[in-house]
Amino acid sequence: MFAPPATAQTCDQPGPAISGNWVITSAQVCTGIVYTVDGSITVGAGGSLTLTNGGFKFTEDTTHIYSLTVTAGRPFILDNSIITTEPRSLNAYVKLSMHVAGIFTMRNNAIVKFPGVLDASAGASITIDHSTITGFTTAEVTQWMGAIAAEDNNDAPTLTFVSTTVDVYNSRIERLFEDAAGGPPSPRAIITLSGNTVLTAINSYIGVDFSPLSYQHNEIDASGTSQANLVGVTIDQVQSDAAGVDAWIPPFVPVGGSSSNFNFYRWLDVFVTDNTGIPASGAGVW
Repeated sequence: MFAPPATAQTCDQPGPAISGNWVITSAQVCTGIVYTVDGSITVGAGGSLTLTNGGFKFTEDTTHIYSLTVTAGRPFILDNSIITTEPRSLNAYVKLSMHVAGIFTMRNNAIVKFPGVLDASAGASITIDHSTITGFTTAEVTQWMGAIAAEDNNDAPTLTFVSTTVDVYNSRIERLFEDAAGGPPSPRAIITLSGNTVLTAINSYIGVDFSPLSYQHNEIDASGTSQANLVGVTIDQVQSDAAGVDAWIPPFVPVGGSSSNFNFYRWLDVFVTDNTGIPASGAGVW
């Protein structure tokens, strides 16, 4: 038998800088470079993108604000790579809008790290596998933006999923929006599941909490027929335990009037025997 001829992996961006908008209309596999991006990126019709051992670092200011878009049906794989923004510049703007209508996969310690939004529209699919969604630390942004602005820019993106399939395996979703200065509840602090979204999270950390402090509390809101299946999921227990149980606010919220639901599971390893200690075959546990 003969092996098929090797095919080259194509990346239209050979250098470390991407200047201007990049609309991807063919298969792109880019490896080993964290690109500095001065423009918006769109995975468009006919296009696909795989970033391996590299990533995108968007450089923005208040007059140059960019986005990353994955259009319907198109795949974007982030493999041991990062999507972030650059705080170390004059007049820095570090928020980013990432819109997914297609298929977005994070795997092998991939990182999404920026404030702003990550939203997914009807029919989208998002997989987060051994990866992290996070934000900047206060120290990373204070020097360049000042203490007041830093508080608004040291969080993960706000996550909004509309009729989307979201799978999270052995991963972390952390640094959800909080306002250390206090204030009323913010929609930025909420992970939103709407339409018929199905979220399945297994052996993962999601930074929601039971804290009764409105400026510190994070939650998942589910509406429509959305469903969250949580298996071995942990949450921000430190913030939760800072208040008495009688003051707790739920972090998992089915929106009133909807038929959404949350299902909680834990792994159970059971060894069943009869009364003489002999293993019992065909036993079930409910």
